[in-house]
Amino acid sequence: MLKKYGIDDSKLFKVAVVSTMSSGKSTFINALIGQDVLPSQNQACTAKIIPILDNDTAKEFSAYVEYNNGDKEVVNLTDKNVVDDFNFNENIKDIVIEGNITGIRNRSKATVLIDTPGTNFSGDDSHQEQTYKFIESLDEGLILYLINATQIGINDDLELMTYIKEKIKKSNNKLKILFVINKMDEFDLQKEDVMQSIKNIKSYIINNCVSNPKIIPISALAAKLFKICLSGKSFTRKELRDFNEYYELFKPKDYNLNLFSVTNELSDLDEYVKIGNDEFKKKNIIEALNNTGINLVEKVIEEFLLDKDINYTPKLSID
Repeated sequence: MLKKYGIDDSKLFKVAVVSTMSSGKSTFINALIGQDVLPSQNQACTAKIIPILDNDTAKEFSAYVEYNNGDKEVVNLTDKNVVDDFNFNENIKDIVIEGNITGIRNRSKATVLIDTPGTNFSGDDSHQEQTYKFIESLDEGLILYLINATQIGINDDLELMTYIKEKIKKSNNKLKILFVINKMDEFDLQKEDVMQSIKNIKSYIINNCVSNPKIIPISALAAKLFKICLSGKSFTRKELRDFNEYYELFKPKDYNLNLFSVTNELSDLDEYVKIGNDEFKKKNIIEALNNTGINLVEKVIEEFLLDKDINYTPKLSID
């Protein structure tokens, strides 16, 4: 996959993030990364297969870009609009992003997240073709299947699940799958039975994909905002409003999405972070972040990397 950039494919643990549209896939990947690297508008955001290589020593995120004419360049990703422009640029052949995905520590292999196009974009059939072709190329690794909690059971999900089911069967158990249920913040705990909803989702997955699914419910947008806050980066006005809303939602201990999962350290916690005109204790934001479910996703990914206690640090190169 990254051989032309000097990376041995056998040293990569591939995590393919797949979903239908409107599942919040780009927001979820940004939440894992801890900053806005991928565009996340309410439209078809991903037009290309985009690998994101975890380099635990990297200080910032960079994009390695190869054009159709053979030219190459490395661009620092200080602005998420850069990737947005690259994504829909027909003169670009490949994009590879490299940076430190802080919630995941590499071991004998380096994690590479693969952002794939949503499979049900009616405006371009090539999106589905690209994603299916990439899934077919996977011999091992992890498929991270993102589901919109408010749209479970749509026909497009059924089609994608059926395709993945056959691929997993052919892999002889070398290809794993993890189901992440996003947008759980849209549930009203006082009016809706979240546990029953998760049970319904589990039954749907068992009937249409795998018999013993791992399921983690999350709020990707809340997790992303909490991570941005902890990193000291500034918010836009809308992000500030969203942060305050999600902090109030996830601060209570009874709203902990980890409690609904189906699955087998920071310093100076007493310091305060100023957001707008208010100050928040770092410890409380970390607790709210944990309640979003994103940390459990990171933990499960790391479990697949613990086969050897040898750290591997990849480094992309461009000729």
